[in-house]
Order: sequence, then structure tokens, then C-alpha cells
Amino acid sequence: MNSDLNNKKTELLQWISDLQDKDVILELLELKNNLKISSSVNESKTEYALKDDFEERWAKGLTKEQSIERSKSKIRGWWGK
Repeated sequence: MNSDLNNKKTELLQWISDLQDKDVILELLELKNNLKISSSVNESKTEYALKDDFEERWAKGLTKEQSIERSKSKIRGWWGK
């Protein structure tokens, strides 16, 4: 694995370890679980095996305040503040 990828992984691991937002943690777990499922599903059966919950996620949405706070949190994480 090249050093650039290792640096990115280290950065992600640090960001995740500092993460306090429950909603973001749950989203990451959902992403992880979906990636596990998608990698183990036969490609020809994928459209039947995976549920596309985009409409559900869109309907839940974020409030303006949540969106601003997530943005601030992510920026603080990038700049280490």
C-alpha cells in the first residue's frame, strides 16, 4: 500500500476516534455494513438484494442547524481545532 493511502487512512482513523456526533457514527456504521453486504452479494443479484433507502434518508434530512454544525465539526477536524 502506498504512503499516500496510508496517510489518508491514518487521517480517517484519527477523525473517527475524535468523533462525538452519534448520527455521524451511525451513518459510518451503516456505510460499513452496506459495503460488507455489497462486497458479498453476487453482482447479478445486487439489484434485488440491496435496499436503496435514498428516499428514506432524503425524507429524514437535516435541519439547517444540524447541517451547519456538521460542517463546522468537519472543518474543525480537518484543521485539528
